[in-house]
Amino acid sequence: HQAVLAQKPPIIDHTVTTAMPLTRIALQLYGADARVKMEEIYLLNPNLRMPHWVPAGTVLRVVSPVVRQ
Repeated sequence: HQAVLAQKPPIIDHTVTTAMPLTRIALQLYGADARVKMEEIYLLNPNLRMPHWVPAGTVLRVVSPVVRQ
């Protein structure tokens, strides 16, 4: 059980450097997987008030992006 959990990507803090929509942030972090990661981002950031415009300096909790080979 612990070995399976250890394989999951960690949750990290991601600081938004330029104000932009959350969909664009997800695209930058996850590429083609952005659409399926949106619900996860909302769940990790319940206080996110304006997903259509996330201000610079906002710190989002996200699952660490995984490089696929």
